[in-house]
Amino acid sequence: MKTLNRLALIPARGGSKGIPDKNLRMVGNKSLLDRAIESAVKSKIFSEVCVSTDSLEVAECVKKHGLSVPFFRPPEISGDTSLGIEVIKHAIAFYRNLGVVFDTVTLLQPTSPFRTFNDVVEANKVFDKSSCESLISVLDITNFHASTRYIPLDESLDSSIKIRVENFNTQTSAGTLRQNFSKTYWRNGAIYIVKSKNLDNSEMLLAEPIEGYLMPWIRSINIDTFEDLELANIISANFKF
Repeated sequence: MKTLNRLALIPARGGSKGIPDKNLRMVGNKSLLDRAIESAVKSKIFSEVCVSTDSLEVAECVKKHGLSVPFFRPPEISGDTSLGIEVIKHAIAFYRNLGVVFDTVTLLQPTSPFRTFNDVVEANKVFDKSSCESLISVLDITNFHASTRYIPLDESLDSSIKIRVENFNTQTSAGTLRQNFSKTYWRNGAIYIVKSKNLDNSEMLLAEPIEGYLMPWIRSINIDTFEDLELANIISANFKF
């Protein structure tokens, strides 16, 4: 692997609209934050592992891993609508003011509990070997092909929804065999890698060309709801994650 000055950035604010204190919730015997920190530290590829937080409680958890909390994230980039690019730029600016410039930033969100340290290592290897400017981890969702999509015709939230087939023309459309579906991938949110130089004058997290790092479904689970959290705990108990 190339010798680069790499920053692992873990965004872990204290609040969360869907699940209060989400980043400190347990999956198995570890919190989501514990799992994210371990995936970064055990990879042994980073010059710095930084948790960006606005929470004293999160900071205490970070210190248990032997890491310092170099700054507290300001309120204006710690809300429900704050963007990842804002969090990354804030961290990069902090370190730059200390005279530290990173070649790459790897964003590791705590909401992906089954991302492994090996995923982190391999994704960075893919990044290094390619000619890409950024990388995202993805899940194969070919079976959810666009030809199987149905669009709601109303805003009903109950179990009965009026729907239509997207772009369907009864005169020209025919059924599509599953084996003929074109490959489709979904951004699973587990790993983002970007070159720091691309972020200075951009409001976008990703810069083209973009490389994909493929992960299986079980390691792509993302925690947004209490149901996701319950599912993750079931998987952890049965698959020893």
